[in-house]
Amino acid sequence: MQATQRGPGSDSPALSILQLEMQVNTTDRQLRSNLDYARSLHLSELPIMPAHPGTLAIVGSGPSLRETWRLIPPDCEVMALNGAYRFLKEQGRVPEYFAMIDARDVNTPFVQDADPQTVFLLASQCHPEVFRALEDHHVTLFHLGTPTTKQAFPEADPYIGGGGTVGLTALGLALALGYRAVILYGYDSSFEGDAHHMRPQSQNAGQTEIDIWVQERCYRTTQAMAAQTMDFFPFYDAIRKFAPDFSIQLVGRGLFYDFIATNNHPASRERELAKYIEAYKHDDYGMTQERRDGLDKLIGALPCKSYLDVSTGRGETLELARKHGYEVVKGTETVPALCNEHVIQAALPKIPYPDQSFDVVSLIEVIEHLLPDDIRPALAELMRLARKHILISAAVQDCWIGGVNLHPSAMPVEQWDALFREMWGGKVYRVGHLGGSPAWRVDL
Repeated sequence: MQATQRGPGSDSPALSILQLEMQVNTTDRQLRSNLDYARSLHLSELPIMPAHPGTLAIVGSGPSLRETWRLIPPDCEVMALNGAYRFLKEQGRVPEYFAMIDARDVNTPFVQDADPQTVFLLASQCHPEVFRALEDHHVTLFHLGTPTTKQAFPEADPYIGGGGTVGLTALGLALALGYRAVILYGYDSSFEGDAHHMRPQSQNAGQTEIDIWVQERCYRTTQAMAAQTMDFFPFYDAIRKFAPDFSIQLVGRGLFYDFIATNNHPASRERELAKYIEAYKHDDYGMTQERRDGLDKLIGALPCKSYLDVSTGRGETLELARKHGYEVVKGTETVPALCNEHVIQAALPKIPYPDQSFDVVSLIEVIEHLLPDDIRPALAELMRLARKHILISAAVQDCWIGGVNLHPSAMPVEQWDALFREMWGGKVYRVGHLGGSPAWRVDL
């Protein structure tokens, strides 16, 4: 494993909080020209195939492939990515599939000496030279889910991934081909010494290099490879929503494998608490001004005397309640450092106050952080505590940071609405948005 240990006082970025700015590696004009050329070929396009029991080995060209290629089961079909194709052929293993998404002509050598047994899966944005090199071979076209591709192929179905890296896109290709079990080889996403691939690839020279930490281990990588690692969990989560039985095995070493092994834990109350203990150590973590302004209007429309805000964070909601003349203002919080004489430490689904203790009870941008099994008990607890009104907002999409989904129970607004109506019937109605998330009010 090519990782160095974190030195004392190191201020290098941790992968869990790294934000990356990605750049397209070709001009928009070239991209559109490539797409027009692909359209002119009238090639067969990748359909959605029925699920089948086979296992697919997806093989990237990370340095670890020099050893791990021997571990590919003989009964697995193989999809090789970019430079891994020629390497496997030289070892006597002809891949059943080859996949490429890069739009540059410099990648044409990847398909030199192409084998007639291989199906070549090419993104419609690939360069014409790549298509010309494969004129007499089995080429199947697929389309990335990028705005430029959708403009060129508005009728396409399906769109595969978002086009960030071939490694993640290959997972979508496997799903479309009907595979529900894959094994990933050579996905290192980090250097081994000076090597960022198991063989030199001149087309990758000159990329900006960065250091990434996973706990106490530092990896040398590039922005693109780091982004592939960062994006794995949300991409995998999206696949599992389509195919809940989709499974991935990992064989290799490096940043990608270490990061996934370190972060691949099921959600639990303890881990949720740990996330927010860490988050609130940062002074800039708190309620946005947009959410505060919206909540200010909602609270101001409820002329009551007592207020409870559950999981109040830094207490911004409590400040608004005091501003509007509430005489009794209390909060609960799971993070001990945020508790004080007005905020007790407590967590849903159990809050230690008597029945109907408060005129108004609010749960603002919290319910999506609860575990799914805790949602209904939590809503029942709000009902128990409130005398007159409940205010609640809920996130409608996942929020992935560093392999952790901060919103394990997020769901579309229609599903939240149906759940709240199931709990409260005609007493609940929508009251707009708070900082981008829909909000509801319950009049008891």
